[in-house]
Amino acid sequence: MYKSNIITPVLSLLLIITIMSCERIEFDPKIEILNEQIPVVYGVIGNHPDYRAIHLSRTAPYMDGTEIKSIENAVVTVSDPDTAYVFEHS
Repeated sequence: MYKSNIITPVLSLLLIITIMSCERIEFDPKIEILNEQIPVVYGVIGNHPDYRAIHLSRTAPYMDGTEIKSIENAVVTVSDPDTAYVFEHS
């Protein structure tokens, strides 16, 4: 009985401290001023030709509803010391 008399108030105190210490902080990355339509490269490269894809796009304003613009007809080459892979637009 002695342990439960101590544990209950301690747990209650910890719960109250946890709830009171939570604070909602608004996130504002201020990226509207940084958006310069920077090229973005997203790719997946595997051993099989069907598992190779690269998507090129440009950055867009954050939560503005602006459609992300793809970069069309770019020539993309990925290489290592032994092999070079050329990706075609599709």
